[in-house]
Amino acid sequence: SKRLISIQEAVHEVDRQSLTLCSEVINYVSLQSCLKLRKSSDPRPRDLVYTYANRPEVYIALSLEQFFYQVWCKENFLRDKDSDRPMKRILIARGLNCRPRHPIDFDYARGMLVLHKPWSVNQPLNTRNKDKTIETFKKMLDNRTVPTSVQTEYMRAVRYSQEKRIEVVAKQGVLQGEVDIDELDQDDADQHLAWRAAS
Repeated sequence: SKRLISIQEAVHEVDRQSLTLCSEVINYVSLQSCLKLRKSSDPRPRDLVYTYANRPEVYIALSLEQFFYQVWCKENFLRDKDSDRPMKRILIARGLNCRPRHPIDFDYARGMLVLHKPWSVNQPLNTRNKDKTIETFKKMLDNRTVPTSVQTEYMRAVRYSQEKRIEVVAKQGVLQGEVDIDELDQDDADQHLAWRAAS
């Protein structure tokens, strides 16, 4: 039997590498859980968000993302079961409709503040004022206090929003003058009639 294989699989096969090796583990963090209030009687979870919110004073100036890479990954070290080698971790934020967009809206700004501005149980983020939340994030972008990846994602959102406007203008089309079919040769006339019928 035959099957189509991806280029990545083919490269691994040519190099005689195992297809199961991966040096990275993706850790998802729910941004919504960052904003939840817990009762003192609730059981204490050992997840990233709870550990960050109740972190020691030594780490109080770290954002959630900085805490993840500088503290959490080192304390909760992962090793590959088969090869016993260290595995790198990547933090991916989920929830709160936090996607890069231009112009910046409240959901995007709030999610970025949760990830990149220090907060804790004793000093929670105040995101009640939507305009102030957006302005705070804009200042963080201008002062470059967010990681380069956030800057890049935002610049891409700006460029993409401008491309959409170009597409809208292009979709509206350009009015063409009437074409005299009698002046066209047979192939061009057939092509023009087919184009008019399709549009």
